[in-house]
Amino acid sequence: MNPEVYLQMKSVEREHWWFQGRRAIISHVISKMDLPQNPVILEAGCGTGGNLETLSKLGATYAFEMNDAALDVARRNACGTEIHHGQLPDAVPFPERLFDLICMFDVLEHIADDVLAIEKLCQKLTPDGYLFVTVPALPMLWSAHDVKLHHHRRYVRRQLIDTMQQAGLAVSWVSYFNFSLLSVAVANRIYAKIRGIRPAGDQLPPVLINQVFAKILSMEKYALFPGRLPIGLSLAAVARRPT
Repeated sequence: MNPEVYLQMKSVEREHWWFQGRRAIISHVISKMDLPQNPVILEAGCGTGGNLETLSKLGATYAFEMNDAALDVARRNACGTEIHHGQLPDAVPFPERLFDLICMFDVLEHIADDVLAIEKLCQKLTPDGYLFVTVPALPMLWSAHDVKLHHHRRYVRRQLIDTMQQAGLAVSWVSYFNFSLLSVAVANRIYAKIRGIRPAGDQLPPVLINQVFAKILSMEKYALFPGRLPIGLSLAAVARRPT
């Protein structure tokens, strides 16, 4: 992504309903995993570090990021995380270290060869280690926002499963999320298309709306892992490296 997109992201990711709700779901799903005590965790493509506080409470945390502007911001908010410059699929740092859990939150859609990227991360997992991925869902919702963020694709459930299996992982759970606000998002995109408006998904909505949306999305965690939602704006998947 362009450096200015990362800086815009940093300005809203603590308060925006989407980031709040996703962090709640991330924490819930990880809490249900059979991880060792004090697991070693890697975030691949940490952006400006908005998830590092959440992950650092769960174990010894490492991260990497390819964009220098985002990397500088992330290091100022590292929460004890060791952060290196790196890039998928060919420049994954920490060559001597294996991880119990590797997280990739809305990163895979930015990578042209998604199977190769997951293969490279799989090599960094301990035997039976977890890969936890979130991605944007439903190609029919492709918009100017995806173009702005340099996405290569939006996924459907079967496509994400196939990608992870082709990379050699055993997929244990896949679910859509952001189901509750799907109708709002679809209506907003139809309206924007009719009016010729470019959706401003990286701006904070009015305070009350933001609080309500954050609560609605956060509540979805109770339906997830091992439960699933039938459709939604995003997909989450958990897979393991076979022993």
